[in-house]
Amino acid sequence: MEPVQGSEDLVLPDVTAFIRPVLSVLDETVLYRVLFHHFDRFLVEYEDRFEREYGFFRPIVKEVVEKYLDSFSTVGFSKFL
Repeated sequence: MEPVQGSEDLVLPDVTAFIRPVLSVLDETVLYRVLFHHFDRFLVEYEDRFEREYGFFRPIVKEVVEKYLDSFSTVGFSKFL
């Protein structure tokens, strides 16, 4: 493959400043942080605190939240959305 004419003078910017580690991206995802840190407690307390007002806890909610959290841990970013 032939180089593009004039490409030897081409200077590419240093992109390392724009690449963030996966953990910093996860830390900036508010929904992920809230669910990761508080969802287990929510499950434990749902029946006493919320069931009377909102009805029984629907299992699909737990499945969806777990799938969302797992999508971050397996890939480093969400494939869920």
